Amino acid sequence: MSISMNSQSALHEVESRCTQERPPRCQSLCPLGLDARAFLGHAAEGRWSDARKQLERYLPLPGLLARVCDHPCEQGCLRGDLGGAVNLHGLEIFCTEHLGVQTRSLPMPRKQKRIAVIGAGLAGLVCAWDLAGKGYPVTVFHEGDPKAQLLSCWPVLAGAGAAALDAEWEALGRRGVRFEQASTDAACLQQAAGEYEGVLLDAGALPELAPAEDGVDAQILHWRDNICCAGWASVTPTGHRFASASRQAGQGRSAARTLERLVAGVSLTAARDTDERSLYTELDGIAPVERVLPVAEVYSEAEARQEAGRCLQCQCLVCVKACVYL
Repeated sequence: MSISMNSQSALHEVESRCTQERPPRCQSLCPLGLDARAFLGHAAEGRWSDARKQLERYLPLPGLLARVCDHPCEQGCLRGDLGGAVNLHGLEIFCTEHLGVQTRSLPMPRKQKRIAVIGAGLAGLVCAWDLAGKGYPVTVFHEGDPKAQLLSCWPVLAGAGAAALDAEWEALGRRGVRFEQASTDAACLQQAAGEYEGVLLDAGALPELAPAEDGVDAQILHWRDNICCAGWASVTPTGHRFASASRQAGQGRSAARTLERLVAGVSLTAARDTDERSLYTELDGIAPVERVLPVAEVYSEAEARQEAGRCLQCQCLVCVKACVYL
């Protein structure tokens, strides 16, 4: 049977609305794009090495972020009204404490273009992590204790998370990230812009130097010349300012991508995914299952597997169920 051009166009229009290949809501809401569905699938089956590899694939500073992340993924979890969102935060902490690093970074040829990061906030460190992992020489300029900004925002890193902070700091060093004491003022920023091919200004660490967030393109975070800016504090409707770890880390990664394009002289906007649709999943017939809470501060392995098993492993089978050929 032949299909008219009008029919073909109609089919393509319908197909364009399909969300089957889109990520589930938890992944869409994660600024770092963590594939939580895959992570939870491994965890539910006790494959902790594979679960940890998933974290290492998507998350910079994974042990640190597992501790401080405000887990926006849970806000979109479809289990929310069916027993409570899956406790991604608790499971990430268990996984990073239960296992050490599971992947080995391949040695990257050192690139000639150098990157400077002004301010040792979370956005700056994530940017440094990503670019150093791709072979760029990165220097982080800071005043005082380079860990001070993180500790002031997330006191847990001075307590239960101290070991994670130390481990990830050593990992930054192994990637070749250098830390240098400096007066992080306008003169330092100007000098870095002249001596380095790309510069990131960490707005969380140095808000007095940073431009207003609404004056910078939210997608590419390019400020001016060879300078990007990322890591602004979040503001509640009542005006309260706070540090969102997931948002700052996500901005650090976006800025790293822009800086890589900037030093390469290519488009800063091409091929960046702007489709915000999430995978559609039917919930009819799914029974509520209550959230598993750890007896101690951190999950036991049995508790972690049980909680991970609550994940719905979201997928859309509407077409499959309706079509005899599928």
